[in-house]
Amino acid sequence: MLILSRNRSQEIIIGENAEIRVTVLSVSENQVRLGFTAQKTCLFTGLKFIKK
Repeated sequence: MLILSRNRSQEIIIGENAEIRVTVLSVSENQVRLGFTAQKTCLFTGLKFIKK
């Protein structure tokens, strides 16, 4: 398991060509909201990313 710390508006970039970006949208007491952005070469299905 990899655990990373980020502040609001910071991103985690996954993939050699920044194929997937995970952005911290907001942080409250017991909730973290994340935004996922993927290139068109990736298929997003639920919580799985599948590279085409």
